[in-house]
Amino acid sequence: MQVWGAVIALVIIFLFIAWLFLPELVYATCLILHFLWG
Repeated sequence: MQVWGAVIALVIIFLFIAWLFLPELVYATCLILHFLWG
């Protein structure tokens, strides 16, 4: 059961980091696509 606790903690941390950086990633991706496609 200790392993599941570690897995859940890692998933929560990953989701939190993704939630923090997702707007920047989406913005950067749109900017790159707009730059490449004109």
